[in-house]
Amino acid sequence: MKTYENVHEIARHNREKGHYFFEKGAMNFFNSKIESDVIKGRYFITSEISSCDKKRYSVRLCLNGKIETIGKFHSFDFYADAESFINELPEQLPFALNDAINAYNGGDDNERNEFITHALIEPCNNTDSSFSIDSYCGACTYIIRNYDKLDMPYIKYYEELYNERMIEE
Repeated sequence: MKTYENVHEIARHNREKGHYFFEKGAMNFFNSKIESDVIKGRYFITSEISSCDKKRYSVRLCLNGKIETIGKFHSFDFYADAESFINELPEQLPFALNDAINAYNGGDDNERNEFITHALIEPCNNTDSSFSIDSYCGACTYIIRNYDKLDMPYIKYYEELYNERMIEE
């Protein structure tokens, strides 16, 4: 998965993929401004003016040219809080999110169930001391267990699927 040196590279890739996140009209409509350069190769911070005329910050992630909001839109009152949030995210999170999104959008029930099994059941049984939140398995588990913090519709879907599965067992 591609990493980026600066936000201009992200904008170019976004445009090449046919998306409009960085288009002037879209940025103006949301009163959005790019506040940071690239953080950890894929993330950046935007600010928007909320409906009550207060400046708020959002964390963005570029996955294959598409911009995803990580956490709720306008999640942060302060830039430093948004930056800290990014720095606490697992290193493998973009890879795990990409797989979760692909299974959600284009996969069948078997693929979605495989993600649930991988994310929740296998890591829970992993006794290997090298297992960490920054491993791919750890990042998958982080996604499911922090769906409310990440606030992404596909993640909520996986949480509901997992809960249904646990009730059946």
